[in-house]
Amino acid sequence: MRTLSLCLYIYLASLNFALADTSFNPSKFKISDRILIAEVKLKIHPLREYKIKAGTSGLLNLYVPYKSGFHEQGTRLGGINTGRIEIDRELINFSEALMQEKEIPEWHLQRRTKLEQLENQLTQIRGEQSLTKQMLEDPDKYSPILQELGQEQDQRNQKLKSYLENLYLREEEIKKILSYTSSERKEELEIGQLTKKFELRKMQFDQRVLESYLTVPFSGQVDFLFPYVDDEDNYIQSGMEVAVVRDLREIYANVPIIDPNWRLWNTNLIELEIKTMNGNVLAKYHRSFTQNLSNQDELIYSFKF
Repeated sequence: MRTLSLCLYIYLASLNFALADTSFNPSKFKISDRILIAEVKLKIHPLREYKIKAGTSGLLNLYVPYKSGFHEQGTRLGGINTGRIEIDRELINFSEALMQEKEIPEWHLQRRTKLEQLENQLTQIRGEQSLTKQMLEDPDKYSPILQELGQEQDQRNQKLKSYLENLYLREEEIKKILSYTSSERKEELEIGQLTKKFELRKMQFDQRVLESYLTVPFSGQVDFLFPYVDDEDNYIQSGMEVAVVRDLREIYANVPIIDPNWRLWNTNLIELEIKTMNGNVLAKYHRSFTQNLSNQDELIYSFKF
């Protein structure tokens, strides 16, 4: 924004009107000519303005000429330590390919192997259950084995029943693990964990890209602020201002209405004029609002060029 001396005009006719007197009633005059109401010092501002700052520290290289000029949205003005970023980009691409072509297929293979192991354990436990039941039902047939459990039949039966209960408990545990291992929920959680870890890494990389490349956020006039020197190493610190982008499709100036009599004017008749090297530039009344100035609310007229 630049501070300029501006002229505030109103279209009123009065041959004997004293320019310094602003206590007149505008309704008494006819619209015919321009009258200077006041000269004011203001800051004009564009539709929007954005300062591009270094997101990281390092060696700055510009990709565009070091001069004021118009650039389209998305244009990369330059980069900081971009060689490392490009290596990281290749590593990200390799990681994504490995995840899709190696890690996820390996996960499915490991799940199938785990399912086979669980099913074998379940088959083995059920075989032991069947044998234990037969020992309880026909102890004479298995007497050589049962004698090792104790001399008394009641003692042997008690041990067999306790062992059978443990087998049922193990069976239920394995069935639960087997049910989860073969479920879509397990695939959703564990494959989701693999992909989300990669997505997080990708987001972190994208953030580093934003910090390393200086990109124009919207189309506009770019003016450089950093003292860049061609053909030399230009080191920059994180947070330093590199350039300012201004959207000059519309330009505004705000005028504090400090004289109460000014409020009597028809806003459609008021103009703001800037004298430039190429001639005078006029701004029309755009809108009004209140703003706190010097600890009090003031009425502001905004003019649009």
